[in-house]
Amino acid sequence: MTRAPVLPAAAAGLRSPAQLISYLLEPKNWLIVTVPLIGAHADGLAGVGWGLLAVFFAAVLPTLFISHGIRHGRWADRNVGARRPRLIVLAFITASVTVGLILLIVLGAPVMVTGYLAFMLTSVAVLAAITIVWKISIHCAVASGSVAILALTYGPLVLPGFLLVALLGWSRVSLKDHTTAQVVGGMVLGALAAVIAYAALAGTAGLCICWVRFTCQPQAGGSEMGKEFADRWGVPVRAAHPDAVTLLEEAIEDLAALAGDPVARAEAAVTADDTLVLGHIYRAYLQLYATTADGVAAASEILKQLDKTVMGEREAHHMRAARHWVDGDWEATTRSLERALLCHPRDLLALKVAQDLYFFLGNRLELRDSAARVLPAWPREQPGWGYVQGIYAFGLEENADYRQAESRARAALDHNPRDVWSVHALAHVFEMEGSQRDGVTFLTASASDWSASYFAIHNWWHRGLYHLELGEIDEALALYDNPIRAGRSTEWLDVVDASSLLWRLSLFGVDITERAEQLAADISGLVGNPVYIFNDWHAVMAFGLAGDHARNELVVAANRHLTAPTNRGAVERAGLDLLEGFSASAAGRPDRAIDLLIDIRPRAHAVGGSHAQRDVIDLTLIAAAARAGDDALARALVTERVARKPSAEAAARLLVAANGGSSDALRW
Repeated sequence: MTRAPVLPAAAAGLRSPAQLISYLLEPKNWLIVTVPLIGAHADGLAGVGWGLLAVFFAAVLPTLFISHGIRHGRWADRNVGARRPRLIVLAFITASVTVGLILLIVLGAPVMVTGYLAFMLTSVAVLAAITIVWKISIHCAVASGSVAILALTYGPLVLPGFLLVALLGWSRVSLKDHTTAQVVGGMVLGALAAVIAYAALAGTAGLCICWVRFTCQPQAGGSEMGKEFADRWGVPVRAAHPDAVTLLEEAIEDLAALAGDPVARAEAAVTADDTLVLGHIYRAYLQLYATTADGVAAASEILKQLDKTVMGEREAHHMRAARHWVDGDWEATTRSLERALLCHPRDLLALKVAQDLYFFLGNRLELRDSAARVLPAWPREQPGWGYVQGIYAFGLEENADYRQAESRARAALDHNPRDVWSVHALAHVFEMEGSQRDGVTFLTASASDWSASYFAIHNWWHRGLYHLELGEIDEALALYDNPIRAGRSTEWLDVVDASSLLWRLSLFGVDITERAEQLAADISGLVGNPVYIFNDWHAVMAFGLAGDHARNELVVAANRHLTAPTNRGAVERAGLDLLEGFSASAAGRPDRAIDLLIDIRPRAHAVGGSHAQRDVIDLTLIAAAARAGDDALARALVTERVARKPSAEAAARLLVAANGGSSDALRW
């Protein structure tokens, strides 16, 4: 005789509909569904994997523990109705979830998954405390909390799930496991805990998104949620059409590669799909990169159009970052971008913008570590691997790890010779190690790979520095006249390079008056409303070289009354002294320049830029010491420079001589 198969419900001894419902909707089953879905929303397929790992500690291990207790007679059934055994089970669940939470944090799971586990841990503690005096329904608390957090995450289509919660409540009362009050109490507590948890995880903006989701109809102009696609790096993007996602990918890659036209591609992406929220935020970023008051205003207008827009988790992080940037709080911007990277380590846009802002902030440690934290998420076969290597290489170089910086940059260039940021990282290595001839050879040989880039002027600037250090003044001047300044760009990115090279040429005794007057005229309309002290510092160089000292006084005055927190802080720490010190140097007051600049070097990083860019402070101090006849100071400054970079000795002596100093003054 063949035995009929034993169904799970029968094996559990379930004979009534109430028992079957209670069994199917027990806490572990809710968790098995909910946690992977939370993970999927946070990080796609990888997030599902994180969710399943969380389920092991939150549901599987507790279920095994309860089953073990039943087999050994410690409690009667899987519902564990008696108060004392119930507390034992809750204690085990607390321990299991704690271990799982620690493991997930160490392994780098998305914050929504680890945050959800932390929320569970807190909920278990609260339920245990209540259970001591009142047998609240844990079944209903978990079920209600699960539906609530899924509704907050995925939208109102999940709300019918509360019918299952009500059905579960009926079964618990029918089975006389709980009173109606205990069931309702569990439902209310679970839903309330979910709202609190979501507020903590998604922030105020996340709750606002949910409010729009539940109370507003989609409006024209991009407030519809759209579908979730994965971009070429595996990171979720909300859009109505995959073609728009492809255009956005190309725009982001243009930024990472410093190639093409990211502005035009971003415009094309949002033209193809006006609901592409990340595309609009990216357009705001590009406006902010200009570091001008007009750029800030334009970005602000773009973001205002998104105020009532429903967006995903990734978009919400970027939205917060962009708003902080508009508000002039660049440190807060980087914090939001770092949160985005915690959720999605392959968010190339977040990584690139974060490192650029750390550059603006002069934060050399985070220039390196922002990339270091996500390296394991970027294996060699992953699209974009080379860009991440180049980003990391530049951070390594700014932290004097020249060998690893060169290795990473060369690996990236072997992968893609047109990776302009990796070219740039390697150019910095040559500069800092004093390998100027190698630098000239490298940039000359690779020019065809990067000369079409909108960043090319900066690489030409690097080659100009090599020539200056080699004493090849005519070559440096030719670079200024042709690739660097022939187009007379008024983008700060290009103006800074032109002004900096012109100032250095002047220090080495080159008559650049006519060129300086032209540059000062070109940038006259850029100053007056300070956004970034690094820009105004280079404007002071240009105006000073042109002899427009009155204009420099206006620039200094404009920087005394700032409101944007990041720029104000940089000006207070070092910026104002730099403006006044370089103004004094240009005005022929070397003693005053020395007084203002001699102590600023340890804190000059506050104004942003790289070591190579801020090296102009040391050069200006040496020149000022020579002009002032301060032989001891000139000797000390040259000696420390040569100790750092022995190949700089000949240029340092030339600098002293060009500013009226005596070579005898350099003898010890």
